[in-house]
Amino acid sequence: MELFKKLSMVVFIAMCIQSCSMEQKAVVTVGVSLDPLRENNYVHEKGEWTVMIYMPADNDMEKAALKDLNEMEAADFDFEKNHVVALVDCNQYMEGYEGEWNGTRLYEVKKDKNGFHNRVVSLSVGCRDLGLSPKTESELDMSDPDVLRKFVSSVKRYYPAEHYAFVMWGECSGYSGNKSKARALAFDDSNLSYMSNKDFALSLQKGMGGKFEILAMDSCFGSEIELLTEFEKCADYFIGMEGLQKTDGWDYYTLFSAVGKECSDGKTFGEYLLKSQDNDNVALVDLSNVQVLCSEFDAFSKRLAESVHSKSMSKSIKAEILDSDFCFTAYESTVNPVYVDIKSLARKYDGLDLISCIEKTSVSKNQKYGGIGVFFCNLDDSKNEIQEIPQDYVKSNDGSNCTFVENSENYVFTKEKKGTLLDKLFGNYSSF
Repeated sequence: MELFKKLSMVVFIAMCIQSCSMEQKAVVTVGVSLDPLRENNYVHEKGEWTVMIYMPADNDMEKAALKDLNEMEAADFDFEKNHVVALVDCNQYMEGYEGEWNGTRLYEVKKDKNGFHNRVVSLSVGCRDLGLSPKTESELDMSDPDVLRKFVSSVKRYYPAEHYAFVMWGECSGYSGNKSKARALAFDDSNLSYMSNKDFALSLQKGMGGKFEILAMDSCFGSEIELLTEFEKCADYFIGMEGLQKTDGWDYYTLFSAVGKECSDGKTFGEYLLKSQDNDNVALVDLSNVQVLCSEFDAFSKRLAESVHSKSMSKSIKAEILDSDFCFTAYESTVNPVYVDIKSLARKYDGLDLISCIEKTSVSKNQKYGGIGVFFCNLDDSKNEIQEIPQDYVKSNDGSNCTFVENSENYVFTKEKKGTLLDKLFGNYSSF
């Protein structure tokens, strides 16, 4: 009898140890206690949707990132049929608050039974490809294209689905090339770095091994023709802003409450996102039509450039455009790019064919605009035009600038000052 009691006690202790191991819970050092953890990931059952969210918040956007995670967790969302996986990088120099941590974490987003709650309750997951363990704090450079590629390929492997969506969350400055002063997205303050649009697009393609049904950008200046030209091989549809995005970003509670219910493909996902957001500058773009749009825009640029016969006419047109209500910019630094709504530009200068093409390509929530912009010039912080021509917007024919710039024949600046639209409007032309 005494032996039986001892054996029973051993079995009980072993069961307790195994139970603790299965729950895989540990104390996290910063802000959150008893976070649910999974050290080694596994291949899940195939779901309806897998939504990948890339959140480089190692900058002044950190608190907004955690707030958006809380919105996702509160959504009326079926986490059994669908997966939302977020790679989140926080800023180690920010002041802490409940739910914050230092470094980079991979989260499998889970339901918060308490609704919207200022604390991340999702499952922190390990990722061998990225060298992440939920038991230790790690710092990844999320502006590194290889980090993005590994994130995409790893999530696709572990969370198979019928439909895939990708959300690029955070700051974006619009167009970029590979020049030293070019800026784009995925700003990382710890590493003082960022990612070009071209590298971003290539990493998505390599990681996915195909196309997403929809690529979404929760940022400013995402819906520009320069970016869309890079993105056309990454996804079927794109949704984003041609102007400024509100600081608090998208309404993820409303969006994810619809995913899996009303969203049957990339187009319907985008349509629901379009109507669920309160920002008028958001647009849904059919990326399969981007090449046609680029060709039509180039033809329009040629006609408009050929109509400019003098310096006074050039100065007048430039002033008209900059004084219009269809220019978008933000005055936050010494160099502020200005973007022009292409449909509004075409409407002002008799581009009927271009207007028709945009209407086939893009659906804008704000009917006043077409939802797709293009770079026009740089202004300083006093709203004055910067005279120096941006070198990453000069056609070089060597592949060093973004695809749109390299392919454009009649819009962008040229070394030869041959008389493109921007050559004539900004003094890079001497044959008047």
